[in-house]
Amino acid sequence: LLVVVGAATSACVTLLSNLKKVCSFLFPPLLTALSALGGHTTTATLQPFMAILSGGIITLINSLIVPIFMATTVLAIVGNLSKEVRLDKLAKSFKSFGSFVLGGVFSLFISFITAQGIATSAFDGVTFNASKFMVSSYVPILGGYLSDGYDLAFAGIVLLKNSIGLVGTFILIATVAFPVCKMAVLSLAMKFTAAIIEPLGEKRISNMLMMTSKNLSLLIAAAMGVAFMFLILIMLAISSCNMGAL
Repeated sequence: LLVVVGAATSACVTLLSNLKKVCSFLFPPLLTALSALGGHTTTATLQPFMAILSGGIITLINSLIVPIFMATTVLAIVGNLSKEVRLDKLAKSFKSFGSFVLGGVFSLFISFITAQGIATSAFDGVTFNASKFMVSSYVPILGGYLSDGYDLAFAGIVLLKNSIGLVGTFILIATVAFPVCKMAVLSLAMKFTAAIIEPLGEKRISNMLMMTSKNLSLLIAAAMGVAFMFLILIMLAISSCNMGAL
């Protein structure tokens, strides 16, 4: 059991580290392309959220959620190996606290980034249209040609930006798929083993395996939540500043 728990914990920590590395080389060119398109407001919004996610939230998971998972696992083992010691409620309290922290952090982050992303995209759209109007109206004779060239240049940068975003999305999915599947398989294997052991009369071992399997959902939720938030940031970058391609 400890080997399985160690493998699941290692998979989660490694996945979070890999996600941080993927986004550290993905977002600089994305944000550079956004700035080149005039999306300074969007860039200024995404940069701090990226720092919060890759720094604060991943650190929070590594320093709080992973230890909570380890603590609930130890409590489940001790509580089910001894008939005198009952630690089920304490283990459930730890798990509930971890789930509450995860849910609160993810909900606040996604709410803020979605609202900010929509607002800044609209502002950058107004800025783009205003710049195009000024070039077309106030540059004598060549204004119309420059405006068309403006559109062509923007379309090229938009294509580059969106290509980087789509490639990053595929890399993100590929990075997440195997570790999450591994943790899910470990969880299902423990549940299946618990179901087989219970009719044989080993109720405490069955309960221990079932509780550990349920606690593993904390790590799966943490890993998938971080991946989903990175995906939201990438999607916002892709959907922003596409005015020149219209």
